[in-house]
Amino acid sequence: MKRKKNKPNSFVIIGIIYFVILLTISTAYSFFNTDLSIKATTGVSSDNYNSDYILVAKWNNGGEGAHFYHYTVNFEYSGVEPTTGWRYYIKVPYDTEVFGCFDADSCIVEGEVLTITNNMNNRVLSPNNKTASFSFQIKTNNNDYDFKALGAYFITDTTNDFGNNGSTIKPDEPINPNDPTIQLVDYLTPTLKVTGGWDKTTTYVFNVANTSNSTTINSWSARINFPIGSEVSSLWGGEYEFNSDTGELTLHAPAWSPTLPPSSNTEINIYMKTPEDSPYIPTVVGFRGVTVDEVEVKANLTVQGG
Repeated sequence: MKRKKNKPNSFVIIGIIYFVILLTISTAYSFFNTDLSIKATTGVSSDNYNSDYILVAKWNNGGEGAHFYHYTVNFEYSGVEPTTGWRYYIKVPYDTEVFGCFDADSCIVEGEVLTITNNMNNRVLSPNNKTASFSFQIKTNNNDYDFKALGAYFITDTTNDFGNNGSTIKPDEPINPNDPTIQLVDYLTPTLKVTGGWDKTTTYVFNVANTSNSTTINSWSARINFPIGSEVSSLWGGEYEFNSDTGELTLHAPAWSPTLPPSSNTEINIYMKTPEDSPYIPTVVGFRGVTVDEVEVKANLTVQGG
């Protein structure tokens, strides 16, 4: 007598297929998504705030080579003056694109600096309201990007703004290198170096070094003249104003590092489009600084390369 074989139940077959599909999806997600819920890591601290960040997620899209990062930043304000706004600065790869910005009014990349600006809900910080947080998502070809905060800048009154970092040098003050009342110093060496370009665009690196062993520059301003009709294509590493009517570019210290301590330097990268062919050699107007003792000084600004 032949035994009758039991055929698999159709519901069992469907269940097995469903399980295999779920297992495949789970495996693929684990492959393309890594470092989820990474623990908080201390970020940046200064005199008036402390911050930390969390890498919420990191993933890639497979064949295209792009890598995606999702961060949340928390910081605590320790200043005594209530703020009317703030900005937080983060160093990112040059090819970074922002595709998500949360609890912030804007997340803007200029060169290698990502600038986060407060929104209306978290702009006011004080001893009674210390904490703020935001999140952002970026895309880059860098597969091992490591979060690096540059610092933060806080506005504590309505008359100040981000344009001049509260500097004692106002943008409309003329720079007169021959003014005998201003001390010419040799421990400040500001230079504008022509580094390359194409068509009508020229690239520059502005660098100012403070070689003094004891003097801190509290604020500074450099002025450079370009042809009328020029425009700033990209600029990172500092703050600036550009007068399109005259072609004058004014540079200031970055908001996250407004002072220039002894034996230090700062660097600003500039991409400038002009009516002239590249490389264009601009005319420098002058460089002025103010020490922590409120002594106004000047230095010879030179152009290199070209």
